[in-house]
Amino acid sequence: MFSPLEQFIIHPLLISMFSVFNVGTFLLIHIVLYVLIILSIFAFFIQGLNVSLIKTTVVSKIFEQLFLFVLVLLKQVKNSTGIKFFPYFFSLFVFILLCNVAGLLPYSFTITSQILVTFSLSLSTFIGINLIGVLIYKFTFVNLFIPFSVPNLYLRTFLVFIEVLSYLIRPLSLGIRLFANMLAGHILLNILSTFSHSFLLKDYVV
Repeated sequence: MFSPLEQFIIHPLLISMFSVFNVGTFLLIHIVLYVLIILSIFAFFIQGLNVSLIKTTVVSKIFEQLFLFVLVLLKQVKNSTGIKFFPYFFSLFVFILLCNVAGLLPYSFTITSQILVTFSLSLSTFIGINLIGVLIYKFTFVNLFIPFSVPNLYLRTFLVFIEVLSYLIRPLSLGIRLFANMLAGHILLNILSTFSHSFLLKDYVV
């Protein structure tokens, strides 16, 4: 019997010396599609730099809106240093978008519904941000956790502990947020579509 959670269940596709699971297969497919999309986007814009007039097409509009959406998000940050890392954030955005949209296709698998995948993305980004922050701001990076506006030393020490703890938990909370959104969203779509299909096929007597 079909289960609403079947799209999120990990099961083997091939059992041998090296077992192949559906999550690994779809992750590999998503990575290949992601690389092709990123290469197509940059090839499109590099080709556009060689001509005096870029022809406006549906594809160019889509690429332009993707760029502007991520760029506006980065510009909302007060520190303009984040613009330097636009290629990484844009690539991460495209990869998550691809995984989310591909999960809507029939007989597909929602990669971002696996907490291991979402936590890996958040943890790697978290480690990279901290390394870059230490390289740029040196020891002043620690000031992020110190509330200088609090005069009481004991209260300030307690708040530093809270700030550090909440900061370290952030990768887990971000990974869980994306995982829970995908899981709950797909289950809701499954329930609504199943209900609509049953409602349309069933003959109700007035």
